[in-house]
Amino acid sequence: MKDASLLWIGLCLSVLLFVTVVLFDLDLFEKLVFLMEKLENFEFDEAIIPFFLFSAFSLAHFQKRKRKTETEKQKAKVYIAMLSSAYHILNNFMNQMQIFKVTAQETPEFDQEVLSYYDKIMKEAQELLHNLSTISKIDEDSINESVGTKTH
Repeated sequence: MKDASLLWIGLCLSVLLFVTVVLFDLDLFEKLVFLMEKLENFEFDEAIIPFFLFSAFSLAHFQKRKRKTETEKQKAKVYIAMLSSAYHILNNFMNQMQIFKVTAQETPEFDQEVLSYYDKIMKEAQELLHNLSTISKIDEDSINESVGTKTH
């Protein structure tokens, strides 16, 4: 029970109603029956059960939608945290790879074409990370599209 405030409010109102009924010797159930008999003339009583049935299902629907929204928010938070961590790891890796580039540049017999290929790979990785970090809709298709992968 994360948030039991409504439960406590309901309990307090129920106890208050019970104490009021006992103290003032009210016959609420009889008054309800009397009211239902009066409503019989207007045929409102046939609408009461469908109204409560619809209300119960509406409440269930809104609760389900609220839970789904909360779940989606949590998924988005997890995605953003994971992306941030992956971004940090990859940036560290790319920065550390600069040691290899400097070493290759200082080695006279190292193939300069490989160095240009290295620069191209690093630039592409940075662009893909940027694309992934700026998607607006967090779903499988958007993620795959941002990095250029195809789904089956």
